[in-house]
Amino acid sequence: MIQPPELQNDFTRSAAIGALVICVAFVVHNVNGAYVEPQVLGFEDPARDYARVEMLRRAIGSWPWRASGLGHFLSGFACVPLALWALHAFRRSTPVAGAFALVAGLFAGAGFLLGGITDLLGSHSASLFAGANPAYADEIYLADSLVRVVLNGFAIVSFGWFAAQVSWAASRTGAMSRWQVGCGYLAAATALLFAVVYVPLYLPVYLVWSGWLAWRLRRAT
Repeated sequence: MIQPPELQNDFTRSAAIGALVICVAFVVHNVNGAYVEPQVLGFEDPARDYARVEMLRRAIGSWPWRASGLGHFLSGFACVPLALWALHAFRRSTPVAGAFALVAGLFAGAGFLLGGITDLLGSHSASLFAGANPAYADEIYLADSLVRVVLNGFAIVSFGWFAAQVSWAASRTGAMSRWQVGCGYLAAATALLFAVVYVPLYLPVYLVWSGWLAWRLRRAT
């Protein structure tokens, strides 16, 4: 069945808003990672400082981490219209890629949403538990941080998979330029790198790709 143009525009408009929300969230993440966390929270060496419990105790629940947590939380919801748009946009031309993009987008949404809840409610709970059980405070903060790292990694890798699926499908249909397709593949590559070693190159790449996608989708409506 051929969908009416009004329905196609609804999918595209909602996806454009979702991509814009994710772009704004990554503006926050990039500012935090590049300036706020090193200058305000003292995280100078990520490979060392993010594993030090005394640094984590000061950072967990702070306003920069809550800002990033809110970004993760909203990104979780924003991934849903993006996933549905990808399925709708590519299900006739590249149905397998469209289906994979749907799954990847929903996985990313679940990871971002759970990560955001961990950043917000989890941080508050960790402070309460540590205050009530001071003998186990270090273990509580370390456990909270480990859960946060795993959920964030799951979200980042899933969103990279989503970018790769959208880029592949768009390259087959001519829906995006070669530069935007290449940016999507680069986003996927940075996600794979982050899965094995803490090198957050995905931060600026995801910012550019999501902003570019929001602009491209807005123009299509």
